[in-house]
Amino acid sequence: MERKNEMMKKMWLGAVLIISIMLFQGPALAADDTIILPNEIPFGDVQVGQVMTAELVIAHTASSQVEAVVALSGTCSDFSLGAVPSPFIIPAGANASVIITYAPTGGGFCSDTVDLQFFWITPFGKTDLGTRTVTVTGNGVVPEEPEEPAADMGSVLEFFDKSVAEKTIKGKGRRKFAKFRIKMLRHMLVIADRKIQKGKIKKAQKLLKAVYKKIDGKRGRKWNKDLAKGEALSELAEMVAQVIDDLETS
Repeated sequence: MERKNEMMKKMWLGAVLIISIMLFQGPALAADDTIILPNEIPFGDVQVGQVMTAELVIAHTASSQVEAVVALSGTCSDFSLGAVPSPFIIPAGANASVIITYAPTGGGFCSDTVDLQFFWITPFGKTDLGTRTVTVTGNGVVPEEPEEPAADMGSVLEFFDKSVAEKTIKGKGRRKFAKFRIKMLRHMLVIADRKIQKGKIKKAQKLLKAVYKKIDGKRGRKWNKDLAKGEALSELAEMVAQVIDDLETS
């Protein structure tokens, strides 16, 4: 009789334990109780040095809370997660968000995977509900170095006229000869500009080389001496030389 009572007691205790577990656990969770939007994040083209962010929304529709663990599992260091604790709890029927940052450090395509692992929390432990993944991609674009603006004849003539007005470029010789030489230099520059506009590049180059020899500050033969002087003359010579080089490569 005692043995029978002992067996009945154990059976009763086992039944109570099973019922208690069922009561504490609550309703089972389904895979579609947690919705993640979007399921992929294409950042597209982003210039190196810029930072782009996107929000990943986790909508938890079940009546039981879950624990979430978020991590990047790829090797692209250009992606990072915002300041979010991991793991973190998502209450029943609540939403949570994770910020993904893309800051390309170099040019080229890059991809990574955001892993979101969910656990059903009960007084008796955790139940792994599986891992969901979101793909993030981006293409780093290296900005082109701005080309230094080439000296053109318009800027050369503007600089020449300004320098003459400020008397930082003067004609050599006595007053009458000095004025004549300045006029001659300007006329040569104007003719060179016209030839460039007409597409007569070789003739323009030849004329500009002749101008350069008359402002380069070097002593030449009697008929090839500088026609001008002044502190701005060397800069003018550099501008003329730049135009000559540009015509060579055009």
